[in-house]
Amino acid sequence: MLHEIVITRVSDGAALEFADLTLSADTGSWGWSLSGNALGATTFARLTAAPFTEINVRLNGIDWRFLITSVSHSRAFGKTGYAVTGMSPALALTAPLSDARTRQIADPWTVSQLADQEVVDTAWAIDWQAPDWPVPGGVWQYAGQTPMQVIGSLAEAAGAFVQAERVNRILQVRPRYPAWPWSSFWATPDLEWPLALARDLKKAPQAGANYNAVYAAGTVAGGLMGYVKRAGTAGDVSPGAPLTNLLITHADAARAFGGTYLADQQDQVDVSFNTTLGGDAPLAALASRIDLTEPGQPPLAMLTQK
Repeated sequence: MLHEIVITRVSDGAALEFADLTLSADTGSWGWSLSGNALGATTFARLTAAPFTEINVRLNGIDWRFLITSVSHSRAFGKTGYAVTGMSPALALTAPLSDARTRQIADPWTVSQLADQEVVDTAWAIDWQAPDWPVPGGVWQYAGQTPMQVIGSLAEAAGAFVQAERVNRILQVRPRYPAWPWSSFWATPDLEWPLALARDLKKAPQAGANYNAVYAAGTVAGGLMGYVKRAGTAGDVSPGAPLTNLLITHADAARAFGGTYLADQQDQVDVSFNTTLGGDAPLAALASRIDLTEPGQPPLAMLTQK
């Protein structure tokens, strides 16, 4: 299958030529990243005409936006190269493009409202899809953090991750687990792909502690301690100490934070493979449930992490 790739500078639509390009994302980062090698002095000049040049990458009809973070020029044995890296435009919410701040919030807000406050007077908006709960006034505080760091901390408390949309100035905050792996909802995938699509399939079992219960506790006045137990178990295998987080001020917070920890502690299988984007293998969102299917065999259930 031949890929259709068009790369342009957003400000004026000027064409950009690349010899190769890698786009990547994972639940541990807040946006897509780019690396590649540009072709020719014209593309080099267009990428370096202004700091953090914004470009658009269209691959098989799917668009991404990036701010160029570095362009390095090399020459060896008569050949010239231009190595390029870039990040999602959400880079604007990180240092050095955004100042670190220190705050203590005196008023009661929900967790999602606290996240909204971090993008006031910016071009960005929050799409909060994770658990939400009330936080009493005086509980939430931080020192020397950028907006992205703060939003990441809020998401972590909710058992969620932050991911900037590919094009729009929207930060999605979504649960790391769309369903608990032990629940009946886990059996329903978001996507089903034939196993034949997976090239170079590798599976590596990862043993977990297999805890089935944990205490999750707030750390300041206004917090609470919750007992989180895997449904259908005796709740008799737990870590020696409670989990703690400043924002555990409600049962929903304990459930989200503690449940995510218990899910992480289960036996898992690290699955990796290559496939061709498009057709039966559309671009899957992070934290999607995908079943790899093969006639006559039980499906291989996966959760996308990168």
